[in-house]
Amino acid sequence: MQGKDTTKSTFFQLFRPIFKEKTLDYLKSVGVDRYVKKLTIIKLFMLLTFAQLEQFKGLRDISNSLHHKAHSQIIDLESISHS
Repeated sequence: MQGKDTTKSTFFQLFRPIFKEKTLDYLKSVGVDRYVKKLTIIKLFMLLTFAQLEQFKGLRDISNSLHHKAHSQIIDLESISHS
């Protein structure tokens, strides 16, 4: 049983079935992240899911949420531009 403040472990439990080794190997073979600097497909998926769970209204809210250290550590992303 988990406590209330285990967001990071909950995220990993939620995404474990989605990001199995086969899926990650397929994404690498297709070259999805070939030209990406920091917002990889996995980080994007986690960021959008987090935004949906938090019910953010737009890109500016998503960008501003990464100013919170806990949020940026969960997604392993320092910042993004809302534009």
